Amino acid sequence: MKPSLMAAITGILVLGTLALAACEGKPEFQISSLTITPDEAMVGEKVNVSVDVANMGSEPATYQGTLTINGAKVGTKSIIVPKGGKEKLTFPLTPPAGGRYEIGVGGLRGVLAVKEGLELGYDDGRPDEVIGIRILGPGNGYLVRFSPPPTPFTIDKVKIYGSLYGEISQVQKFQVEIWDKDKKIIYSSTYPYITFSPTPAWVGVDVGNVRVSGDFYVHVCINSTEKSGIQIFYDSSVLNEHSEVTKNWEIAEDWYLEQPKEKVNWMIRVDGTIIGTIKKSSSEPTTP
Repeated sequence: MKPSLMAAITGILVLGTLALAACEGKPEFQISSLTITPDEAMVGEKVNVSVDVANMGSEPATYQGTLTINGAKVGTKSIIVPKGGKEKLTFPLTPPAGGRYEIGVGGLRGVLAVKEGLELGYDDGRPDEVIGIRILGPGNGYLVRFSPPPTPFTIDKVKIYGSLYGEISQVQKFQVEIWDKDKKIIYSSTYPYITFSPTPAWVGVDVGNVRVSGDFYVHVCINSTEKSGIQIFYDSSVLNEHSEVTKNWEIAEDWYLEQPKEKVNWMIRVDGTIIGTIKKSSSEPTTP
């Protein structure tokens, strides 16, 4: 074969290969609909991060997605997407610590808020006496000042260690209030006496989601009488710096109980959740 003919054939083959490559091109994907489910989760709760992957090319292709948390790559995953089709790519997460995390896949971003449960209290869980303290009369009650962590704190439940005494009716109720740091009422509701039993035990009452910033107070007003009511217990494991008594719905100026004030820590606690701010963390959510 003449050199000129060989060169011509080679040129045609090269052009044909280039034309085929240009026709096929690289896979083209379109990423959309970043979904974080749930977008508010408790520590240890399973979370799924998903995106829709559309193949805009003319052939089936494999898409490899990268999951980032606070900008750091933490995992990759691949799926095959048919030509002209759409598939969902999902990354499972298990958050080990509370906080707000920026989640990213394929250039899309979202925020995952991870709540961490926290119980606040100033007692050791063991009452000093077998009989609790009975505060009688309307508007008189038990008060505890709480100091949460320096982050937004949401109160979910108030827990009280107490018991019933006397003949209790179905209609008798006690009242739980939450005051802010300025002693303004931000929550108030009544609950039936029969929430408690004659046997001393912890009882929890739901208060919804009461968000506080800084110190707050929990006021429990029983409206007991000499014949019947609820008695709340205390312990003296540490010096009392948080417990008070109230009179006419306000903090009493004088401590009117027989027990010394410094030895009375009301067995009243709160359960709540905290959520931090977005920041780099050594405890980022991890993929299983």
